[in-house]
Amino acid sequence: MSYISKVFAKESREVRILDCLCRDGENLSEFRRLEFENVTGFDFDKDCLDKCSDSGYEWVRGDVHFLNFGAKVFDVVYSGFTLEISIDPSRVLNGYMKVLKDDGRLFVVSTYPDMERSLRYDHIGRGIMKSNEDDGGKMMRKFFISHGFKITKKREDGKGVLLAMIKA
Repeated sequence: MSYISKVFAKESREVRILDCLCRDGENLSEFRRLEFENVTGFDFDKDCLDKCSDSGYEWVRGDVHFLNFGAKVFDVVYSGFTLEISIDPSRVLNGYMKVLKDDGRLFVVSTYPDMERSLRYDHIGRGIMKSNEDDGGKMMRKFFISHGFKITKKREDGKGVLLAMIKA
């Protein structure tokens, strides 16, 4: 069962959701299967977005560091394996804060601990948000709290960690 199925099973189907870095549309397909009405996919890769069009949802092309949406338009931001590959996860979180409604919620799925020692270009964010620290997630949680989020749930399953947050 996917993170989305577990976390969103009891969620109102009318909430407005942003799926940040929707990649191949797998998450959008899961939201569709669960019969959510208002989901927007967001990615920078045109090929990925072409795959997302099969979901039937709106999608937007852009850079996750510069979310091109108005303020306070989403009830939920779902960020699956996005922050650890960003160049500036602080900027991304500030963007999430901007697009979330005042009572909005952020769901982050991330590798943790992300202990790969190489400095690969695609995991710059992990060092910034401290997902490469094997400390029970203390530094990673501190990173989110320092950006105005309050952690309401943490779930680990051996593949990654899910953090559910609200605006503090």
